[in-house]
Amino acid sequence: MARKTKHMFSTVRQGERQPMTKSFTKKKPSTHLTIVGFGQGAGNVVDEFARFRSADGKRSYDTFAVNTNQSDLTTLTEVPEQNRIWFGQDDLGRDYTGFGKNAEEGTKRLRRDKSAQKTLDDLINERLGKDEQQTIMFIACEGGGTGTSVLNEAVQKFYEAYRAPIPEKAKQMIANARANFIGQFGEEKGLQLFNQKKPELMDKVNYFMETELDKKRLIIVITIPTRSDGGDILRQVSNYTSEVWNMAMDKKYGIGHVVIVDNQHLEDEYNKLNEPKENLWKYINQKTADIIHEINVGAGIGDTNMVLDGTDLQSIWFTGQGAMFYSKTAKPVAEVKSNEDIIEMFNATFKKPYLHGDINYIESAKEDGEKKADVKMIHHALLFAVVPDKSKFDGAVFLPEAKEKLQQTLYTSEKTRVFPGYIEDKDATDVSVYVAYKIEGLPERLEIGLVKEYEEFQKRRQSVNFSTGKIQTIEGTKEDSPFGDLDEWFAEPVAPQTSSSSNNDLVDTMFDEVAATSSNSSKSVDPTEEQLKALMDGFSIDMFNKK
Repeated sequence: MARKTKHMFSTVRQGERQPMTKSFTKKKPSTHLTIVGFGQGAGNVVDEFARFRSADGKRSYDTFAVNTNQSDLTTLTEVPEQNRIWFGQDDLGRDYTGFGKNAEEGTKRLRRDKSAQKTLDDLINERLGKDEQQTIMFIACEGGGTGTSVLNEAVQKFYEAYRAPIPEKAKQMIANARANFIGQFGEEKGLQLFNQKKPELMDKVNYFMETELDKKRLIIVITIPTRSDGGDILRQVSNYTSEVWNMAMDKKYGIGHVVIVDNQHLEDEYNKLNEPKENLWKYINQKTADIIHEINVGAGIGDTNMVLDGTDLQSIWFTGQGAMFYSKTAKPVAEVKSNEDIIEMFNATFKKPYLHGDINYIESAKEDGEKKADVKMIHHALLFAVVPDKSKFDGAVFLPEAKEKLQQTLYTSEKTRVFPGYIEDKDATDVSVYVAYKIEGLPERLEIGLVKEYEEFQKRRQSVNFSTGKIQTIEGTKEDSPFGDLDEWFAEPVAPQTSSSSNNDLVDTMFDEVAATSSNSSKSVDPTEEQLKALMDGFSIDMFNKK
């Protein structure tokens, strides 16, 4: 059995560290997830999801780690060994050993290598194709060679396997129905009846397509790197994440939402905790896994008069396109004494991201000389609270009021629905509130920040010239030969000795060949390495010894 990972922290407010004391997280998630991590960093995030167990010891999620570097897979402790997938060897029989943080080169290699394509095909079609109904989460750490390059290829293959065939099947259904009407009633009458029944047939086709599309649903989690990763990585990440976002906003790919994790933001947050530096990535990985798991589990618990359910959470996850905003605030029980205290906690959480920096919710724009607000649209939202004793908050009046506050704080449309709920967890030492919503906007650092950081890097680079270090050599003192200047001998050598008594027949032959070649200056011979080695080995006093 894999070693269990001790949970180190559960940060709920910037600059704080609090222990994980919630027993509700051991209950069954409302939505079962199959989670796949591409690359080393994402594999470690998946390892955090893999540690979640229900009270009966069963794993909460199916987890996979995929990597081009086999040794990275051996460091995982929770992902089942049979679900650790290595790319193996390429078409030339060379072991995959990673892409050296170069996603562009990794993409080229993936696309031209049939062996790599087969590994991805087997993952998407076989390993992830066993369950008819499935919600899949792809995780990649942008900036790594494997994660950045493999994610986009995997999303494309997911689309080709589970999305692209559906419209073609629907078209075939329509063609078959048309043919059946004509076959039974003749062409003229059949087409007339076919067109009369078109609205009813359209409903059937739409139902078929919706049912098929809902069978395989995709969520993407990406992390963006720190500034210290350097200019070229920032450039590549900006391009690759832009491609991911474009696919996420395109309905045909079926991506429910994208979760953004900003390593720079979380590193800055972690540095304020005065924790050991070596625990930084554990902190980021746990924080990412925890908030998704806590909300997913909380949506399936019904022990109060106002609860969430799995359908509510899925409506938030899969209605519309965009990025998922997660936030959480917690306070010790002694500090939360009334419904008003919880309302204030919610109010402080609406625009306080948990995994990344601020979002630019509104921009000013001019249209025909008139100033208008360009706002990022909010789709459905979730308000969720965990209290140790529900009797202290009779009626949970904090939820309707928090719901109204959210509508006043964020820009929602007439179609936006807000799903409220709360649960009781007697083992909790604090009161926690959660906010989640899908927004058609991005963290400022990803939207424009990476470009600015890259431009700053380029400015620093242009202010200097790069040079290559050289090691100076020391010339030795040249001693005179008793026979004069040997350089002259090489300039005008005497005729080679061609005696058959030479100890090195190969060298004799080569000298003969060189001499013959020298007689015809218009011809040239490129010697092999073996010939040159034999020539130099034979260049010794032994050349002149007689047998």
